[in-house]
Amino acid sequence: MANVDYWIATDRHDLSVEQIAFAYKLRWNIEIFFGWWKRHLKVYHLISRSKYGLMVQMLARLITYILLTIYCHDEYQEHVSVKRLREICIKIRNERSLADIINDTSVWLYQPPGSQNSYAIT
Repeated sequence: MANVDYWIATDRHDLSVEQIAFAYKLRWNIEIFFGWWKRHLKVYHLISRSKYGLMVQMLARLITYILLTIYCHDEYQEHVSVKRLREICIKIRNERSLADIINDTSVWLYQPPGSQNSYAIT
């Protein structure tokens, strides 16, 4: 490799040249990860910028992606695709419209037409 001088502007005078170079290398790995995250998980903005909020958002998206991958593999023997995600979303919406009569305690509520009272079916 050619002997090349690199100049980096920094205010971190407490770090050695090697540590700064290592930090830039780590940053590039982070950029690669976020590129993958945006392409595969369709994340284009962050909901939170705090350390904890970012970790929660990243883990939630990764867990969702893994579950979708497992589901698509088991049900359709294929990778996650936009077509399959749309089908799953439609299926969830259709099931959700039926589940609108379930309350927060997950008890099935049935209210006959014209009735003011709710009855729990267990």
